[in-house]
Amino acid sequence: MDNPYEDLSDIEQTVQVVSELPKSAYISPFSLTFFKYTALYDRAKQDGFPVESHLGKRPDGWVKDSQEVNALKIAALLNKNLALEILREPKGTNKLKFKILTKILLKILEPLRYLKMLYMSHGRQKVKLVGLLRKHARDYAYKYFSFSRTNKLSH
Repeated sequence: MDNPYEDLSDIEQTVQVVSELPKSAYISPFSLTFFKYTALYDRAKQDGFPVESHLGKRPDGWVKDSQEVNALKIAALLNKNLALEILREPKGTNKLKFKILTKILLKILEPLRYLKMLYMSHGRQKVKLVGLLRKHARDYAYKYFSFSRTNKLSH
């Protein structure tokens, strides 16, 4: 995510690929981060991108309302046409409809799907699932119910 060298057509191609994954697939987006002393950092700096702002950025986070992230998750959960409409910034009533749809999908459907994957990956044993949930409750709550998801590290 957050790759300044990608344009809308690149992201649309990614949506296409994600939509072709099996519906049991789970995507974990990561934000592109420019690290000092790398060729990509040097290139981005030369091209005028704000590379210094990346130094405190979390590569495993992203902007909470990122259209790119929401589109990719919807492509994985439902279908590419809805994802592409979200990417292309719907206007008026459609914008509100897609915002509500996105929240419902990402706050209800995606967490339920994640739980189902955990359950299936542990031999469909409820006792193991409960044990996993106890161990990962904080991370799960942060991942799906955090209101402050950003790319910035907290200091």
